[in-house]
Amino acid sequence: MERGIGRQLSHEVLEQYRFRAISLRKKGWKVNEIADAFGVNRRAVTRWYTAYKKEGKKALLSKKAAGPSYKLTQKEMEEIISILKEDATLHGFETPLWTCQRIQQIIQKRTGKKIHTTNIMRWLKRWNFTTQKPQRLASQQDEKAVKKWLEEDWPKILKHARRW
Repeated sequence: MERGIGRQLSHEVLEQYRFRAISLRKKGWKVNEIADAFGVNRRAVTRWYTAYKKEGKKALLSKKAAGPSYKLTQKEMEEIISILKEDATLHGFETPLWTCQRIQQIIQKRTGKKIHTTNIMRWLKRWNFTTQKPQRLASQQDEKAVKKWLEEDWPKILKHARRW
């Protein structure tokens, strides 16, 4: 087997390699022999065996990588979420809409931390905030006339269109 193959194998296969390597080590196999048998680096086998001696079998189990930690604490995130539920004009913006740039400014003002707008968009999706556009209405619109048109004129137009 060729060396350096470990990264090409699934987590489950590598987990089985680790358990098998420990059993072979207990049977008296040398680290180099185990490494050659599995096609991994001898330092990997040494690491596996050391971890096994310290923590037992749980050290050999596959684990999902933790990934990077958030820049904001849970308390800071909750504060930002509560701000987003308010109107943006209450925080000094001209319109009531929240944009990623505006959220970025609020985060920087409140926490002193600069977060890229792409990450803000990811957080918004994770927090189930959806993009919404305000309903556009003419300022001089007459509600009664609109209601009358929808109830009387629009059905006539539809009926005429169906006939054609």
